[in-house]
Amino acid sequence: MISIVNKYMTVEGSITKNLQGQSVFRDEIKAKIKQEYDAVMKAKNAVDFRNEAEKKTTKELEKQQKVLQT
Repeated sequence: MISIVNKYMTVEGSITKNLQGQSVFRDEIKAKIKQEYDAVMKAKNAVDFRNEAEKKTTKELEKQQKVLQT
């Protein structure tokens, strides 16, 4: 998330002041950051799911090998 935000920090005009005087990203930039973050998380979740499936498969194969050895 930090690397995504840092990328937009350098874009001229991406930051504005809100009513309280705080520096904030423009709404369009917030939407882009959220979109990129969601894409990264979706990819991460897919990798995590694949890794879990591989672990389960490995455990099943090990169980089958133990059964065959006995």
